[in-house]
Amino acid sequence: MIDCAGDDGIIEVKCPFVIRDHFPRDWPVQSTSSCLGLKDGILSLKKNSLHFYQILMQLYVTERKWCDYVVWSPNGIFIERINKSAATDVDWNSLKLKLEKFWLEDLAPELVDSRFERGYRDYRCPKNRLKARQAKEAAKRKRMEQENAEDAEETNVTKKLCISQVVV
Repeated sequence: MIDCAGDDGIIEVKCPFVIRDHFPRDWPVQSTSSCLGLKDGILSLKKNSLHFYQILMQLYVTERKWCDYVVWSPNGIFIERINKSAATDVDWNSLKLKLEKFWLEDLAPELVDSRFERGYRDYRCPKNRLKARQAKEAAKRKRMEQENAEDAEETNVTKKLCISQVVV
């Protein structure tokens, strides 16, 4: 944590292995999983990224006013200051409910009655989380099936073009 000249903030530094040979500004172009977004030529932390949620939690739990989010690679550095605001208050209240639910349904029960210490390999998974996981897996399967179907269609079109060129 930093407390310089009356400032009241924290710093979060990320050194993503995936951009080790690139500049941080190139991350959004290289990967769809990037936490950074490029909009109208401006690079910023995506507000729906795990890094953003981590910063929100740190800001509100530590009661700090801002966080400097830093992405470093050997080729460059990106820094963005995330300030508490009315918008982050709304995001935090939503996130806090999820964190409280996780504490009550997952973490606290495991601390009190550890399945791990008793040799269980599976962990407690509330029904709502299990349903969400199954829905996510089903959506992923459907997306992959659609991509495979599109690839097959492209292959068929290419084969037809090749055959028509050979016939002519």
